Amino acid sequence: RGDRRGAAAAALEAGALWEEKLSHDENALLRYRELLASPTARAWLVELRPGGAPVGYALLDRAKLPLADLAPTDFEVKRVYVFGQFQGGGLGRRLVERAREDALALGATRLLLGVYAKNDAAIGFYERVGFATCGHRRFQVGLLTCDDRIMGMPLR
Repeated sequence: RGDRRGAAAAALEAGALWEEKLSHDENALLRYRELLASPTARAWLVELRPGGAPVGYALLDRAKLPLADLAPTDFEVKRVYVFGQFQGGGLGRRLVERAREDALALGATRLLLGVYAKNDAAIGFYERVGFATCGHRRFQVGLLTCDDRIMGMPLR
């Protein structure tokens, strides 16, 4: 599903539910609503057929990452998730490609994302689709300190 509002609503619900389960974050739905209120936000939902069960989603918006060279034309893949049993079949690659296409259409010159620094499988995937490490960030989730790699891909 790729339409702006229909997919955004479905991705909002799926993303907030996943994030609530993974991080026990009761404010996930509110944060997703705020993200998707942005006029430049885009969302995609991958659904299983038949039945329409969500198996993956991605969110894109202007980048807000701690990079010295961050530009107004930088966009960020805020989320890209595919349930484990559906990984390896090209869904993640298609979600990233769709985010790339929409970022270009919005005038982006670089696509960025943050990934957990010890998630070697995800880092390898992002490198295979064209991202390279361009920075790092550290942030808190509750009592947990997280280290992320910031990865980027030039678009023009």
